[in-house]
Amino acid sequence: MINLSDILNANILVVDDQEANVRLLEQMLSSAGYVSITSTMDPRKVCDLYLKNRYDLILLDLQMPGMDGFQVMEGLKAIETDSYVPVLVITAQPGHKLRALEAGAKDFISKPFDLVEVKTRIHNMLEVRLLYKKLETYNNSLEQTVLERTKELLQKDQMLILQDRLVVMGEMINNIAHQWRQPLNTLGLVVQLVPTYYGSAEFSREFLEENTEKAMELIQHMSQTIDDFRDFFKAGKEKVAFSVNQAIARSLSFIEQSFTDHKIGIAHHPEGDPLINGYPNEYAQVLLNILMNARDALDENIVDDALITIHSFAEGDRSVVTITDNAGGIADEIIDRLFDPYFTTKGPDKGTGIGLFMSKTIIEKNMGGRLSVRNTGRGAEFRIEV
Repeated sequence: MINLSDILNANILVVDDQEANVRLLEQMLSSAGYVSITSTMDPRKVCDLYLKNRYDLILLDLQMPGMDGFQVMEGLKAIETDSYVPVLVITAQPGHKLRALEAGAKDFISKPFDLVEVKTRIHNMLEVRLLYKKLETYNNSLEQTVLERTKELLQKDQMLILQDRLVVMGEMINNIAHQWRQPLNTLGLVVQLVPTYYGSAEFSREFLEENTEKAMELIQHMSQTIDDFRDFFKAGKEKVAFSVNQAIARSLSFIEQSFTDHKIGIAHHPEGDPLINGYPNEYAQVLLNILMNARDALDENIVDDALITIHSFAEGDRSVVTITDNAGGIADEIIDRLFDPYFTTKGPDKGTGIGLFMSKTIIEKNMGGRLSVRNTGRGAEFRIEV
């Protein structure tokens, strides 16, 4: 509510070309307890005065020479940033009342003045005006709070994405080590062959070029692995069109050796080559999260003939990827919580519980798609629609 002291301290401007009317209104306002009263008999000064002082109330005579009250209200509406121009018009013409309200006046006073009516209308109008200002201040404060909270949530999301990426990075470093072990061993054998055969009849320019070519191919392969790893962790700032099948192949290239070591087969069955307009690195991150969760489930349940099956196809204007395992499925009591932040069935040394949560955020919030999970007869099936 508005206190009486707030109303009596409101900033008021009196505009009338008749000095007697100005003095009468000033005296009436002073006797009622109002303490901040300004007056002018020049209507051309009103807009400048309002810009400087933002009055809580303007008592405005309509009939003035040179510039009437309607023109003053047009000027006020042109400079006011909100829709509330606090004008209380003064008129002796009954026909002007409706026109004044249509022009933007909030109320009117009739001449000759009825002092009780004038005081009541001024009091009521100031109460409304001050309530409006209080609401405006509250809205601005609320808007700022919402902006700050939104910023906090965005920062929290970014931290979660980073945390999830660090987990994925650890997995990928391990996978790169797997991928490099064999080519490094082969490269070592190639290098050792050169001094072994040097000086013998088998050592020739052709032998040297053949083994040099093998060595360079191995080095290029390992270099490409590093490039793929680096590119994967570049944050996508703009959406681009990319092939779903290529994203799947790229993701599988990172983990194939690890899955081979775990004796887990992966079968990809593409139907066509659906395209997505989105963020390929984040999409690949989702694929890796789901695949690594499936790997952990298969390991935990010690599944013979462990297999992950990937289907990719178009359904209407959407691309669909399903990732299915044969690990036995997800318990009914936890399947609805699987995408909750920090929910995990793994030990503290094996999972943070944010991988699937961030996967859902990436697909649904960042790319406007849908990520869901269900149990099949033999295991779990994750479905990605974008």
